[in-house]
Amino acid sequence: MKHFSTIIFLFAALLANGQQAMRILLVDDSKDDFNNTAVIANALTNNSFDFDYIDAPNMAAGPSAEDLMMYDLVIWHTSSDGVGLDLWARVDENNPALVNYLSMDKGLWIIGNDFLYDRYQSPVDNFSEGDFVYDFLGIQQYAAQAYGDDGNLGVPFVRPTQGQPISGLNDINWQFSTLWWADVLTPRQGAVSIYMMGGDGYPLAGQTSGLWFDNGLSKCLTFGFDLSLAASQSLVNQTVGAVVPFFEAALISNVPALPRTLTKAEVFPNPANEMVNLELEVTETASFTVHLVNALGQHVETLANDTLLDAGTHRFSWTPGLHIPSGMYYYKIISNGAVASRSVIWSR
Repeated sequence: MKHFSTIIFLFAALLANGQQAMRILLVDDSKDDFNNTAVIANALTNNSFDFDYIDAPNMAAGPSAEDLMMYDLVIWHTSSDGVGLDLWARVDENNPALVNYLSMDKGLWIIGNDFLYDRYQSPVDNFSEGDFVYDFLGIQQYAAQAYGDDGNLGVPFVRPTQGQPISGLNDINWQFSTLWWADVLTPRQGAVSIYMMGGDGYPLAGQTSGLWFDNGLSKCLTFGFDLSLAASQSLVNQTVGAVVPFFEAALISNVPALPRTLTKAEVFPNPANEMVNLELEVTETASFTVHLVNALGQHVETLANDTLLDAGTHRFSWTPGLHIPSGMYYYKIISNGAVASRSVIWSR
C-alpha cells in the first residue's frame, strides 16, 4: 500500500486480553481545504486507537481491494466539499474494492455531508436491492437535506435516537449556529436509526441522519453529517470513543472463521451482471457444500452438494437465469461442520 507522511500509527499487536487489535484505516476523501479529517484523526489518537491514514485526493486512486482487506474497520470521511469521491470510484459508480471488502465481514463508518449528493445530487432518491446504499448502508431513501429542504435554516443539532444500541453517544451541535447540507436518511427494514435531527420547531426534527446496518456480513454506520464540524474536539473525541468500541465488539468478538480446510474464499466479479465466480483455496481433501441464498435467506441454487474437493484451487461459476432478480445474494460454504459466507451483488 502507498502510505504517505500522514500515516499516524502502526497496528498494535495485541489487545490487553490477548485478542488481536482491531485494524483501522482512516480515509480522507474530503477534497476540501480545511483539513477537516485531521479532527477525526485527532479523536482516534486522543482515544488511543491505532490506525493508518490515507489522503485519497492526493493518490492516483483510492485504496485498492488488497489495501482494504488489511483492515477490520474503515472510517471513510467525505467531509463537506466532496465531488468525484473515491467512495464512488471517482466516477459516481459502485466502488468494486469497497464492495469486495464489505463482502468479508468487515466494518465501514461513513462520515460526511456530501457523499450522497456527489452521486445522486439533490434528494429525493429511492433505493432497493441491488443499490449499494440499500444493500450495505441500509438506506431506503435519500429523503432531504438540511438547508436545502428546511427553508434555508440548517439543522441546529442531532441527538441519539431513543433505544439506539451505541452507548456513550450525546447530542452533537456545531461550530456554527446550524449545519447546512446534512442528510435525512430513511432506514430500510433491518437498519437502525442512530441519530435524529433535533431543534424545537425545526422542520426536519425527528428525521434520521445516522443509521446502523448489519446485513449479515458487513456492518456499516452512516453519519449523514460531518462529525468534524462538531462544536468541539472533545465532542468529536467522545463520539469516536463510543463508536469504535461498538464496532470492535461487533467485529472482533464474533468473527466467523473460514472452515479449517480453506485459506481463501473469493467472489468475483462483485458486483456482477453476467457470470459470478466463487474461488476456494482448499488446504486438504474435504467435502464441501455450497448453497446460494437470497437476502431473505431463501435457497436459490446449490453449486456443490457434499462434493469431495482435493487440496488446491477450485472455482464454481454461477450464471443467474432470467428469473433471478437483481439484489444481494450469499454463498454459504459448509465443510466439516463449519460455515463461511460471502456476498455478491447481482445487477441485471
